[in-house]
This record gives sequence, structure tokens and C-alpha cells, in this order.
Amino acid sequence: MAAVIGLYVDPADHVSALATARFADEAGFAFAATQDHPYVPDHLEIWTLLTAVATATTRLKVLTNVANLALRPPAMLAKAAATLDVISGGRVLLGVGAGSPAGDAPSYGAAVPSLGAMEEALQVLRLMREPGPVSFEGRHHTLRDARPGPVRDVPIWVGAHKPRTLGLVGRYGDGWIAPASIYVPPAEVVGRQHIIDEAALAAGRDPGAIHRSYNVVGVITPGGRGIEQDYVPVQGPPEFWVDVIGRYTSDLGFDSVVFAPFGADVVRQAELFAEKVLPSYLP
Repeated sequence: MAAVIGLYVDPADHVSALATARFADEAGFAFAATQDHPYVPDHLEIWTLLTAVATATTRLKVLTNVANLALRPPAMLAKAAATLDVISGGRVLLGVGAGSPAGDAPSYGAAVPSLGAMEEALQVLRLMREPGPVSFEGRHHTLRDARPGPVRDVPIWVGAHKPRTLGLVGRYGDGWIAPASIYVPPAEVVGRQHIIDEAALAAGRDPGAIHRSYNVVGVITPGGRGIEQDYVPVQGPPEFWVDVIGRYTSDLGFDSVVFAPFGADVVRQAELFAEKVLPSYLP
């Protein structure tokens, strides 16, 4: 089966995060993904954490899922991603999102996220992959003869779920990160895929070149029956998970899936997933 599988790494504790990443590296997961909510007191800052993850692993890619553009100036974000890409030997996936408009980012001094700021940030991120010097004059962001470097072609995956932000994925993104399955259930995915495709075509881009990734929250159990309902975590035994991921990739058009264990004993869940589900998707 064709699918790339990542594993969610909880940023709340560095010891368990590094242990989870090392396990994912050895077990054959393609990448480790972690969220960016620095205003949550027990969440670690993800670039620092992912640098530690990258240096503690050998083949595992690291994904910001997603870096908060409201809190991270895009030129410096591009610099950080390129730097870690050098250190890790090309193992960085830069996932980005607008940031929550609910007051979380502003509590740390950021402006209220907006579509315009997000679009400009994506343009800046793309420019910072060029040799330069590069300039950009926007309402929210500017570059004045900036000299990018190290110049690295780090993929930019955009987290989005509303029509206008999905349009930005089609125009500027190298990939789409669909929000967690408990927020955007499978029944709602195909329509969003079409929005991305249409925006890409309108921009003269190939929709097929845009990677699609799905954060699947759920519980893997040793046995029992599978349960798959909208807005709740997927639950079931390994063979059910193999079927679920197969359908998400073949029917919904996803290239990769992030397994995000939910509930109790997430370490054992990751181990069971690696033992019984992951082999179905390894080369």
C-alpha cells in the first residue's frame, strides 16, 4: 500500500518526546510531528525540541504541525528551518498555519492572525528558498534585499481547513496538512481537496505535486471491533487501522497520515501500531 506514516510527538515533556522520537526512528515511521502552542504553559518550544529530536535520530524527518505564523516572523522561520535542515541532513518538513484567532497568540504579543498576513508569510517563506537578494513589500511583512542562506528547499506544508486558507495551499503550498480527523472528518475531506486543486490550477500549478497529509487521532486496541464516527477519535484493532488508513489514502487522496495516539498508554499504542499496522505501509 502507498502511504507515508508519521507519529505524533507530545511536546509536553522532553524525556518522553525524545524517547518517542527514537522509537519512531527505529520502528520505521517516516517522520515525527509536533504541534506549536507555546502559550500552553507545559508545552515546550518546538524548534528547540525538534532540534533535539533531529540530533537524537538518524533517518526520521521532523514536521512542525504546524508552526504558528502569528508568532514566528516568516524570514526567521525560514532561517530556522533551513538551519535545522542542514544540521539534520535534509530531514525537515516545515508545516505552518495562521495561528488561532481566539486570543492565544495575542496573549504572547502577536497580532491577531489574518488571511492577508498568512498569504504574505507564505510568499516570504518561498522567497527565502531562493539565493537572493530578495525583496518583498507587503502590509504585514517586508524584505529589503534580504540574503537568504543557507538556501535549502525545505517543503512548506500548510495547515488549513476553511475555503480561503485552502486556496492559499493551492497557490503557495508544497503540501496540505488537514486538521485532526476529530475536527475535519473524512466525509468533509474531498470537498476541501477540490478547493486546493482548483486554486492550484488557477495559479498554473500542478495539483498532483501538492502533498496531502492527515492527522488521525485515535486509539489502537489489541482486539474488539472498529469504531469510526465523525468528530470522535478512531478506535479499533490493528486490522481495522490498516483498513482505515488504506481508505484515507486511496479514497480521500492523502499521501501521508500522522498517527496521534489518544487516551491512556499512548506509548503502548505506538508500539502496537508499529508492530501490527506500520509494516503494511513500509516499502
